[in-house]
Amino acid sequence: TEQLIEGKKLLLSSAASHQKEILSLLDKVINAGWTLYATSGTHQFLQTHSVASILADNNLDSLFAKKQIDCVIQLPSQQGSLCPRFQLRRLAIDYQVPLITNPQLAMIFLQCLPELYAKKDQPVRSWQDLC
Repeated sequence: TEQLIEGKKLLLSSAASHQKEILSLLDKVINAGWTLYATSGTHQFLQTHSVASILADNNLDSLFAKKQIDCVIQLPSQQGSLCPRFQLRRLAIDYQVPLITNPQLAMIFLQCLPELYAKKDQPVRSWQDLC
């Protein structure tokens, strides 16, 4: 979909069923210089496990309007509850911020995220150079 992640500010909203899975990956993301925003339930879980995050529930509109969010990971519960976080998904779409809602994709994305800018200075090579 040709969306770019230009900064290092990630908004995370996760159902309880997915929170433990992503916990181990978040330390590497934060150590790579990413700022982590979280919705209330996710923020509370992260604080309990000593992971730094900024509570974003009360000012979601202004965070998106001021372009303070570069990527959103929103992992819904398996029951498919649409109402509570519909606003978050809608804001991400309206402000053209990349949005990930698939748990497996989110895990792979979080594994790769710390290296996103680390390899930026490497020269572009042809695939033939690698063969």
